[in-house]
Amino acid sequence: MINPNKWIRLRKSNEKIELTIKHVLNKKNNKYQNVLETEITVSSFEEANNLLENMGIYKRNYQEKIRYSYVYKDAQIEIDIWPLLEPYLEIECDNENTIKELLEKLNLKEKEIVSINTESLYKRKNIDILKMSTLKF
Repeated sequence: MINPNKWIRLRKSNEKIELTIKHVLNKKNNKYQNVLETEITVSSFEEANNLLENMGIYKRNYQEKIRYSYVYKDAQIEIDIWPLLEPYLEIECDNENTIKELLEKLNLKEKEIVSINTESLYKRKNIDILKMSTLKF
């Protein structure tokens, strides 16, 4: 059975290769999405992919994006650019006060905030990226 809230990602970013399990958890008492990430660095994209396939885990699709990363206090700030989407800002932080402080500094209003994943942003444009084997610029 496929859990749409949990998946494995094998990613190469510059020279860094990571294998990550992402699990979207139920929202707590706030409006921000909670995601548990378990991540390890691997030495070879091809060998990690081969290991996954030998375990019966096969590639769902290939996706490209451009990411600019920043750090503010205990927050990870990412600006993501995906094919067919407008760039968007992602803030990863366990401290809600830091998030509120960042939103104020960036002059963002509460109504401008959404807490959804990239797949849902594509669905808003009537694009199902899970049915696309390749998503490139």
